[in-house]
Amino acid sequence: MSSLYEINSEIVIALANAELEAMENDGELAEATCEELDRLEMDRELKIENTALYIKNLKAESAMIKAEEKKLKERRQIVDNKLANISEWLKFNLHGEKRAAGNYKISYRNSKATSIENIELIPAEYIITKTTEMPDKTAIKKAILAGEEVSGAVVVEKSNMEVK
Repeated sequence: MSSLYEINSEIVIALANAELEAMENDGELAEATCEELDRLEMDRELKIENTALYIKNLKAESAMIKAEEKKLKERRQIVDNKLANISEWLKFNLHGEKRAAGNYKISYRNSKATSIENIELIPAEYIITKTTEMPDKTAIKKAILAGEEVSGAVVVEKSNMEVK
């Protein structure tokens, strides 16, 4: 089947030819010309329908993948929690004792971590301030729609296609 672009091009050509034919024949079109225009319009409608159905299928597939990702994330979190709990349980029971066998080796290494007990007592030189500036698009849109002028911003009307 032709692409929608090709079908639209064929319709434009067929309409131009039909217009010439109508001018030559006192406004009359041959039955073959009418049938050709009908066929092209049916091809166009079928292509649009198939494309819309394909979009619906892709949306459904995306939703299924998203749901599966959520399930897998939840399963991974459960496994990670089990791993942490069992590791802590083994560490508690071994009391720092090293072990090794054919398939495993248990050892320990020391590390140092900083624990903040009261952030308000930390000197300013050790505080990182993070700020993010971004326009409040919702407030800007409301202001513009209310008649205010906001320099650097405009409300753009979009046409969002929805396939259900």
